[in-house]
Amino acid sequence: MEPLDLTKRPPRSPREKLAGLAFLARTVDKMRAALPGGNLGVYNNGHVGASAVALQIVGIKPEDLQAVVAGAASEEEIAAWVREHADPSKIEEANRIIMTLSPKDFSPEQRARFEAAYPRFKDTPDVVMVDVLEADDAAIFAREHTSG
Repeated sequence: MEPLDLTKRPPRSPREKLAGLAFLARTVDKMRAALPGGNLGVYNNGHVGASAVALQIVGIKPEDLQAVVAGAASEEEIAAWVREHADPSKIEEANRIIMTLSPKDFSPEQRARFEAAYPRFKDTPDVVMVDVLEADDAAIFAREHTSG
């Protein structure tokens, strides 16, 4: 697939599903941005955080998915690979966990990283991470749009 430039637009919403898995479309966008010629901007490569959690639950290694993304001709090819390699009995569990994940679920170390990365959410332990990520995407691109 073609690399993406995530300085031009954010990755897709964590709510968007691919192959039935929430967060996967966003993860694929970040992995495409990590390809030669892509640009991750402020985002990670999709091998850590909620991306890694969702993939781990369904039994997929991020590096394996990255290799598929690098060689795929289409998103449907990626989705087909995920459907073939993921544990289908774990998809709904992964979706439930990812869609309800909040800082109150984090270890003290994860909580400290969260608070450093998202200081405006420091005092909202019940906030859901998908909301944090969507708000952060909107804020990043609002700043970019108004400052440049």
